[in-house]
Amino acid sequence: MKVTLLIADFARVASGKLDVIGGGWSMMNAQGPFGFFVAALFQIPWDQTNQKHQFRLELLDADGQGVPTPDGETIRAEGEFEAGRPAGL
Repeated sequence: MKVTLLIADFARVASGKLDVIGGGWSMMNAQGPFGFFVAALFQIPWDQTNQKHQFRLELLDADGQGVPTPDGETIRAEGEFEAGRPAGL
């Protein structure tokens, strides 16, 4: 599996397409809270379809430490997905 991540001002999936506005940041230099989106593209090889995949994304600072939420937990997104094969194949 290959994963491509993109940081953007805004991102969403609509009609099976990824819409991105202000994408392609390579560095964040914020002195206070600010909003952003992370878009992820998972490219699944044929032999890894029809099975569950898990992912976890954590926001880390320049020292590799987790960036905390107001209640002290590391900012994180995680879940699982399955990429299916087209019917009849």
